Amino acid sequence: RLMLPGEKSIVTCPPDFAYDKFPRPVNVPEGAHVRWEIELLGFEVPKDWTGLTFKEIMEEADKIKNTGNRLFKEGKFELAKAKYEKLLREYNHVHPQDDEEGKIFANSRSSLHLNVAACYQKMGEYRKSIEACNKVLDANPVHVKALYRRGMSYMLGGDFDDAKNDFEKMVTVDKSSEPDATAALVKLKQKEQVCNRTCTN
Repeated sequence: RLMLPGEKSIVTCPPDFAYDKFPRPVNVPEGAHVRWEIELLGFEVPKDWTGLTFKEIMEEADKIKNTGNRLFKEGKFELAKAKYEKLLREYNHVHPQDDEEGKIFANSRSSLHLNVAACYQKMGEYRKSIEACNKVLDANPVHVKALYRRGMSYMLGGDFDDAKNDFEKMVTVDKSSEPDATAALVKLKQKEQVCNRTCTN
């Protein structure tokens, strides 16, 4: 907390913080404490949203979301998820004033939930990914992107019937989603065949 940009620090981590939730590197003995050398390159000071207009709040939210998107592209899914979830917590204190603001806000919140779902999916936590998609579908049962992402999580988790339902529903909701839904159904069929072969062998 006291570090300045450009400073380096040695941090000692107990195993539960260092690697407990992740695969332990082969060169780290089980139960070992890990020492990290950390260099502080820079940091963001969270901006207080008090007194900001709705437009200004959405602009600040976009900056945080873009940081999350960059982390996601770099494969840092846990960190990206933390950014999206922080923003969703902040959204609890935002109150749109009219229908237009309400629409922008609802779309932004849905997008964040789907980004959280994508992070969980990449981390192999398919149940949590489905829960994040459900938050969007509870508010809008015909949200095509949420159906697609939930379907993919069902498929990756081995719930093939539920996945098929979501992919098929996409087409009934929005005809333009047919190519994506068809490709997903082909992938689903291949996955089922592979599962059937390995299960019967």
